[in-house]
Amino acid sequence: MGNEIVGGFFYKLYGPPGKQVGYNSLFFIDIKHQGKGIGRKLFAQGVYQLRSLECSALVSYVLDDNVGSWGNFLNNGFSRVPFLSITPYVGLFQAVKLYIATFFGVAIGCDFYLSVKDKELSHKEPKSFGQIVAYLLVNAVLFMPIFLSTQSLPLSLLAFFGIFAGIVISSYIGTLFSKCDWRFRFNNGGLLVCGLFTIFHTFVPMGASWFPKTYENTPQFRRDLAMPALFSWVFLIAVGFAAATVFPFLARLVQVLLIFRCMIVIETFKTYGGQRVYNWNKSIFMVLTAISLTLAFVVI
Repeated sequence: MGNEIVGGFFYKLYGPPGKQVGYNSLFFIDIKHQGKGIGRKLFAQGVYQLRSLECSALVSYVLDDNVGSWGNFLNNGFSRVPFLSITPYVGLFQAVKLYIATFFGVAIGCDFYLSVKDKELSHKEPKSFGQIVAYLLVNAVLFMPIFLSTQSLPLSLLAFFGIFAGIVISSYIGTLFSKCDWRFRFNNGGLLVCGLFTIFHTFVPMGASWFPKTYENTPQFRRDLAMPALFSWVFLIAVGFAAATVFPFLARLVQVLLIFRCMIVIETFKTYGGQRVYNWNKSIFMVLTAISLTLAFVVI
């Protein structure tokens, strides 16, 4: 607008001609100009520019609740899919290079978006049950080095699945306090870095949560969105007290899960639920953070 830059659409190209992939690395609109429809037009023009370069596929990824960004992808022919969905179109070698080059392997809590030339992909959301199973099993594998270092593997496995199933169930209870249509989604970004941390016997869980079918920018909706995160956070605090008094073998796992909910200043850590609570009620967030950090560093 005049000489003022109000937004930007940045992209990179990967791969040889014929299998070239266009990657949207950044898209933004100046906060002063948001809500004017500029973003929709700029994004659509950026996608048009990429498609005019004869890319075989267009890709990007977005943090789970960032509907302002991923809504643009869904409205411009992209689908939210597992990363390996790109393999048939570019080949396994190019897919691996893209996984590393785009940093999707370290983007915890993000989802992958794909658009393929001359092919319409499905927007259908996967079933919640399958996503819950994937969430439990992948995180169990990531936690395996710590399992193996314990004196009682069966007890540790039971405790792990009890806690993670408790997170899913308690957050589901939170969804019952709204009229939204909820789906459980396992976010597939960040697997590489989570896997690398296991080398040092450090557990960094993959993200997942209950997500509403549609988003709104209202105080009531922010409260609805916070409820699943709030209930699961309170559940973890209760488990933390149990770990400190009755089940000390749970301590390490609970420490990690509580600390990560407090670290919303780091973008990818917002996926663990703390950001939802913060957006709804900052005072409640601060109280839960104080309790969680006290448990993690003093009590447990």
